[in-house]
Amino acid sequence: MLHHSLILRELVLAEHPPHWPRPFRLELGLKECLLLEGVALEQAQELVQVAATLKLPQEGEVRLWGRQTAALSRPELFALRRRLACISPRLALLHRLTVAENLVLGPCFFQARTAPAVLEEHSPLLERLELTDLLRAFPPELPDNVAYRVLFARELMKEPELILAVMGPPLTPVDQQRLILPLLQDWQAKKGVAMLLAGRSLRLFTPLAHRLLRFHHGRFLEHYFLEHESRPLETFLPLF
Repeated sequence: MLHHSLILRELVLAEHPPHWPRPFRLELGLKECLLLEGVALEQAQELVQVAATLKLPQEGEVRLWGRQTAALSRPELFALRRRLACISPRLALLHRLTVAENLVLGPCFFQARTAPAVLEEHSPLLERLELTDLLRAFPPELPDNVAYRVLFARELMKEPELILAVMGPPLTPVDQQRLILPLLQDWQAKKGVAMLLAGRSLRLFTPLAHRLLRFHHGRFLEHYFLEHESRPLETFLPLF
């Protein structure tokens, strides 16, 4: 029986932080929200991209929904990537396309849908992220935090089963509290999506979390949030 959406096994990153456990291990349940806190922006970005199969690790393996990604063909990898959202400052919007064109590119290409139909279907999402009035703008015209909200919209329009996201700059604290957190809470409640959120400080997102891994003095300490049912009573256990 399948229990995990993501497993990182004996992982060494190409730019592995010298103070991190080596190798690194992580498991994410099918509907679990895991916060990976105390992680610098560059490290969070690389880890998220490796988990999304957009970058290869130096050592170890990545499993998505039980499948070892290194053994998959290119079409199989593409199919898996369409089931997940990868949101990272390293991932760029296409500057020569408008916001609307960036958003509809995937659905129009993979599903042969029309741009108006895609935008109409996802108009509630665009309204929640305050993007409706910016659809004709080009990415270079947008502030960094707004462009990052466009990335969120583009990835969530996939209706993903797994969200891998770097939290923090360029999003402002106001963006995170007023727009992103309520959106992810609704997504979690209605769709049961799994989430791995990584960043320096994730206190704001603890209402989402089933589990927290906090990097502290060269190791990750694990904490379970007891308000969630069927969780063990141990708190801040040294794992590595």
